[in-house]
Amino acid sequence: MVQLSGTKLGIEVARSPKGYLLSQSKYIADILQQAQLIDNQTIDTPLKLNARYAPTNGTPFPDPNFVSNPSW
Repeated sequence: MVQLSGTKLGIEVARSPKGYLLSQSKYIADILQQAQLIDNQTIDTPLKLNARYAPTNGTPFPDPNFVSNPSW
């Protein structure tokens, strides 16, 4: 894989007789580890169809710099 000036693609490729499978599971695991969410349980959270969200919806992130961290 080529290093793109600090950009981390995190794509894994698995080959099978039917073709190729591209996955970013390691990349996602790294993000969850950094966010200290690795041991949390997951649930399905389907989005409403045609939902519109505004910047004033929900609660803000406690540390907005973490969300925009370019080192991921």
